[in-house]
Amino acid sequence: MADKTRIVVWYDAINNVCRVWPPWGIGATGDHVIWFNHTGQSMHVHVDKGVFKPANAPVDLDIDDNKHDKADIDNGASPGNYLYNIYCNRTLSNAVGTSPPEIIVE
Repeated sequence: MADKTRIVVWYDAINNVCRVWPPWGIGATGDHVIWFNHTGQSMHVHVDKGVFKPANAPVDLDIDDNKHDKADIDNGASPGNYLYNIYCNRTLSNAVGTSPPEIIVE
């Protein structure tokens, strides 16, 4: 499995928002998607079921500041764009990317 997509979430103090970069993650079945937290506080990643393993359950990751976590794209995931949310405890709101960010399965 490849570490195909690395997504960094950081705190934008000028605009008082957490930002997701890149705002979309692109991967194929079996690839890892890794989220890095650089917001100054913990964050929560939520992706609805059908994208990551196991396909019949959503992915919910709690990631502390300056830590990372990953999920594997399910082998049965259908190609397409999947919106997801990152709740940023620093701002008590969702992080912005493409509002919300996307996972693109090739």
